[in-house]
Amino acid sequence: MGNKEGGKNEKSECFHLTDNLPGIPKTINSTTLSLPSLLPSLKVCAKKFIVIVDDSKMVPGLGVTGAMPVEITPFCHEHTQRTILALPGVKGAATGKLRMEGGKPYVTDNDNYIVDLYYTAPIADVKAVAAALEKVVGVVEHGFFLDMTTAVIVAGKTGIEVINKK
Repeated sequence: MGNKEGGKNEKSECFHLTDNLPGIPKTINSTTLSLPSLLPSLKVCAKKFIVIVDDSKMVPGLGVTGAMPVEITPFCHEHTQRTILALPGVKGAATGKLRMEGGKPYVTDNDNYIVDLYYTAPIADVKAVAAALEKVVGVVEHGFFLDMTTAVIVAGKTGIEVINKK
């Protein structure tokens, strides 16, 4: 389970990800994932997107097992963070914190910052939150990867379970 970069198999045009994900809903009808680091290139790199995890990653809903990352531009980042925290589906449901490293804002490979959202309960409507985030000036990307997952392979104490997109 340690392939944090994932891999693309050229023969099957399949992208697999085996990372320390914060959580995966038991049903992937909406095929919603939250990845700890933002990988926008995943949206176009493969015809199949298969996630491989152990059963400890299965959750009743997204939002409560770790930070939900939102990548933002450094310019006016305080205003962008306030705007994010005032969005429907975020306001009153989550707190937000600028990711720090060594006393300074953490800088992504694209020279942007990350605001980590911490929810107290599973996110009621992930697609609505994602759509609202995408409309905020200064938001580069969010950590929700919607309608991408072809299947999730779950390794558990009783064996392997494959959850396919319906």
